[in-house]
Amino acid sequence: MLSNTSKGWIILLISIIGLSNTSRAEDKKTPASPVTPPVANVKTHLLAETLGKIGAFSCAERANQIGNFLTGNIQPELVVQIPKDNPNNRLLMSTLILPTQDNQSVIASVALAPSQANGCGGSYHTVYFANGSCAKNIAEKYQNIKFQPINKSSSSIAIVNRALWIIAMPADKGCVFIKEEIVE
Repeated sequence: MLSNTSKGWIILLISIIGLSNTSRAEDKKTPASPVTPPVANVKTHLLAETLGKIGAFSCAERANQIGNFLTGNIQPELVVQIPKDNPNNRLLMSTLILPTQDNQSVIASVALAPSQANGCGGSYHTVYFANGSCAKNIAEKYQNIKFQPINKSSSSIAIVNRALWIIAMPADKGCVFIKEEIVE
């Protein structure tokens, strides 16, 4: 699964199709037993597990946060580029390929930078194609977000806040959406 490239990078491809979720059976309670709050079933994302296995511990928590946000319960394909040496102190890049309900895919690219002021800086961008015009898709999916034309191009952008923007770009008989966010 691991192969060295001429630039000293190792590419790790992990397919998790068929990975089953585990569940914990709840304890049987009698009416006389005190009520206790349920224990949170914290899900560790495959991206965080992979970074831990290669020794990139400083960004495992941020990887877990971003991975779970992007994938939810969807089982992605995962590609991680790992520096040849000292992965705990190097920029880490990964790509998640997420299937959609309409048999297409969303590509999510995640960048993680250890040793930042907040411990580990992170960003992601997603790319997906939607059938129909950009105007139609924006009206249906982003009703409360205002898109502005980008100069003289046919693309438009919505700057949601200082760390998040969405670009809509016409493509064939549909629209390509690119969402980019810095995670703090």
